[in-house]
Amino acid sequence: METAEPNTGERDIMRLMGIHGELTGQSFDLGTAPLTMGRGADNHVILSTRLASRHHAELRPEGGGWTLHDGGSTNGTGERAARAQPPPPPG
Repeated sequence: METAEPNTGERDIMRLMGIHGELTGQSFDLGTAPLTMGRGADNHVILSTRLASRHHAELRPEGGGWTLHDGGSTNGTGERAARAQPPPPPG
């Protein structure tokens, strides 16, 4: 998955786009709230792989961008083989 450029419609909307596997072609709007991902039916993005936890990860709006946070998953969370790490403390 990767983020797309904002569209040029009536309002700018950032979207998470599925580009591989079962989510290919699906898009998920990134608003002002975190976007949750995992196997559980209560997530915004539902993953069917057994490698994903019920509440695997979330994308959070932070500092004018988006940050990927692991939800305490057993197998970890990463982007293109780089594991997500908690941000350093402020200051």
